[in-house]
Amino acid sequence: MEEKQWNIQAKKPKATPNIILFATMLYYFVIGRNIIQPYVLTPIYDFLGIYPLSGWATVLNAFFRDLGVPILAYLLFAFLKKRKIHFAFSISRLSWTNILYITIMTLAVRVIFNLIESGIPFLFGDGRVPMQTFRFMDIGQSLIHNALLATLFEEVVFRGFLWSEYRRQNVAYRKIALVTGLFFGVIHLGVFNIIHTTISGILFYAPLIYLTRSIWAPMLHHALMNGLYTLISPAFYIDNQVDFDAFIPMYLILLSVSTVILIPIAIMCGKKFYRENRHNMQAKESLPRESRAFAVSYWVVIAVIVATALRS
Repeated sequence: MEEKQWNIQAKKPKATPNIILFATMLYYFVIGRNIIQPYVLTPIYDFLGIYPLSGWATVLNAFFRDLGVPILAYLLFAFLKKRKIHFAFSISRLSWTNILYITIMTLAVRVIFNLIESGIPFLFGDGRVPMQTFRFMDIGQSLIHNALLATLFEEVVFRGFLWSEYRRQNVAYRKIALVTGLFFGVIHLGVFNIIHTTISGILFYAPLIYLTRSIWAPMLHHALMNGLYTLISPAFYIDNQVDFDAFIPMYLILLSVSTVILIPIAIMCGKKFYRENRHNMQAKESLPRESRAFAVSYWVVIAVIVATALRS
């Protein structure tokens, strides 16, 4: 069953325009926040007497608006098309050695991203680093929302049904990695978030599922990235800017030392991870020629995503 999904056969149909991706983009960019939120969810919260939202209500609202509705729509689509959900999501088992390698590599990546995020404004700005955190959440709420719910459903969207639809249409791995990585990045807010999530989507999440053939690999990486952000970010433990500013120099020293220690270990784990999983790579994909309609729609999608990122 798994081999059928990944070993593309020439007899399958040519790639068709990005109908599903266009629909998903339309939801994230237009429908979710401009229709679902103000005309559906907010009136319900007003009726229940819990608006404006705070605490767990905010967590569940963001989850349902941004993630739950697209997943429900895809489940309906899969049901109407008689698709097998487990087949589309590639949920083969992840070995314990792969789990260990991914965990160590993710820890190194998280520390480096935190060092860059805090180090650049500290070194090249006025020495003050903004307290970037989900201020409406405590640590527990952040872990549930970001390390569990967001991870689970974002991966189902980007490395689940979007990925599987492209593979079903015989699209090359690098093109899938590019478009899903860019789209994954642009739904996040803030310039730094867009940049590092786009990089992660293209250079980490996509290779993980390609090498392991399991959605559990990018899910593990994503959960650790989000969870570690909460656990090691001082903004979740310090509640005012003055104390935060005083702690930043020590925080940057700790991150720098951790980076020096973790980088060689992560490189070693990366090499071992690649050697263990390189048999899953296809040396040269033999794919049927893409239709002109798909080629045009693909680059239109890329242009829309890039334009949206630049506007953000």
